[in-house]
Parts: sequence; structure tokens; C-alpha cells
Amino acid sequence: MEITTLNRLRGALKAKVRKMELVGTGSEQSPTLLEVKLQLKNISALRDKIDCIRKDYYSLPVEIDLTESDTELEQLEDRLDKTELHKWSSNCKDMLQELPYEAQEYHFDRDEEKVKTLGLIWNPKHDTFEFSVSDPTNNSEWTKRSILSHIARIFDPMGLLGPVIVTAKLFMKTLWLVKRDWDQPLLENEIRSWKKFVFSLKALQGNKSATFCSY
Repeated sequence: MEITTLNRLRGALKAKVRKMELVGTGSEQSPTLLEVKLQLKNISALRDKIDCIRKDYYSLPVEIDLTESDTELEQLEDRLDKTELHKWSSNCKDMLQELPYEAQEYHFDRDEEKVKTLGLIWNPKHDTFEFSVSDPTNNSEWTKRSILSHIARIFDPMGLLGPVIVTAKLFMKTLWLVKRDWDQPLLENEIRSWKKFVFSLKALQGNKSATFCSY
């Protein structure tokens, strides 16, 4: 996500630089143009740094990972021109202790605390993702529209629930094959099949998945 944001900023600044170069007069560049080029250079450097950290994150030896975390943090802050960031979360307790308490989103002294990030529930202490599934059993009437709406609420950006979502989509496919209208009530056997799937989703509630799995 950071790379996508940086690419957008980089593209916008490049367009601004080209536009200013076209309308500029004389051989001497204006201070505004130089400032934009400097911002573009900083964004490119920051993107390269994030790429490097992402590539080497899991290959760092354990004995130097914690000692280098401060250095990496300082370098990133330097790249951001000392911009003060808030709501830090990390599975590294030592790194968080270097930050002011009020700047921390997650605190290791609160055992049950979790962090919601990008729609996921993350437990930094155990470094695991957890799943939360809404209960749709209070629907008064099951239709193709309501079922599709429920499937869309199963948020799985990392693909960890692939088999679950495929099962739901296969059921949706059966409704298409019999040409069920959007607001037409389902038949009894269809409702039983769908409810069986819905109740099986409760097993996902609180289920945990490691953030990193080696193969």
C-alpha cells in the first residue's frame, strides 16, 4: 500500500515538473520548480528504502534484527524529513519502547488489545491475524441479492479464506443456473444448504493465522 501511495505522489509530481518546465522562461529554474524536484527525489529514495526493508525483512538474522530496528526507524524518519508519525504498531516490543507512550497504537501491557489494519485484525503480541465474521442468521428472507451481499462482506484481502469464499460462490452459481431472480425467495432445500454454510462460518470467529509462514 505504501508503494502505491508513493507511486501516485511520484506521478503527480512528475507531471507538475513537466508542466512547470514547459511554461518556465529563461535558463534559470524557479525556486518552486527546484522544490518540486527535491520532493520527487525524496519520494523516490523513500520508495527504494521501503522496497529494501520489505525484501530483507524476513531474511535478517534474529540476533541483529532488534538492534537494527532502531537504525531502520531512524533512516525512515530521516527520509520523511523528521515528520512526526503517530499510532505506531509493531510486534517488536523494544522498538515501541523507544517511542512516546501516546504515539503507540498498540501497547504490550494490554493483553487483549488488538489492532485493526487494512480491514484485518492483527495481534502484534502473537503476530497473528484474526478473523471476524458477521452473523447473517437474522435475515427474514433469503434471496439471491441478500446472499450476494453477505458474500461481499467476507473481507479477505490476503486470500487466507480462499476455500471458504469459493464455496460461497459455487452456491451462488447454482442460483444463477436455475435462473433465480434477485428478489425471489429461495426454495427450502436452497435455504438449508445456505444456512449450513453460514453456521460453518462461526468456526472462523477468532481463528488465528500467522503473519509469516515458511515453505
